[in-house]
Amino acid sequence: MDQTFVERPDFENDPSYAVGEEVPAPVNAESLPFDIAEIDSFDDRVGDDIEGLLYLGHIEQDFNYLGHSFVVRTLRAGERLAALALVKDYEDTLGLDLALQTVMVAASLELVDGRVLSAPLSPVDDKPLLRIKRNMEIIERWYEPVIAAIYDQCSALLLRQRSAIAELEGKS
Repeated sequence: MDQTFVERPDFENDPSYAVGEEVPAPVNAESLPFDIAEIDSFDDRVGDDIEGLLYLGHIEQDFNYLGHSFVVRTLRAGERLAALALVKDYEDTLGLDLALQTVMVAASLELVDGRVLSAPLSPVDDKPLLRIKRNMEIIERWYEPVIAAIYDQCSALLLRQRSAIAELEGKS
């Protein structure tokens, strides 16, 4: 697989993402001034009043790396904040970059080889910090090149998300 390295995003200055639990809502894509199907992988519900903000920016991506399959997704603001709180001990150390990569992978990773990395504690897992900590306990045992490869995919997904948002802004 061709490995492309993407510049690490500036997590401290990223714009906020929608927060809260996904709320089922009727599709209202007709109210948009453009065809939502033309925009990169956002849910049709992005045009719904209020609840549409829960879907605006959500993208998942499947990829394979050295015989293993992964699914990563973009993060909500609360998930990013919870993840960033876990790297506080590494501020002003040489380990900060690795800590940021590891925690972002832990927060973004949905599936590994078709299985959930760590099962939610309840059907509505509204505490992202707990899920990220459980994932971190597993990922911290992996070697740095594996974490870096997954992180590169997460970074590319974030760039794809920003591009899709910019495209939406240009159409509205």
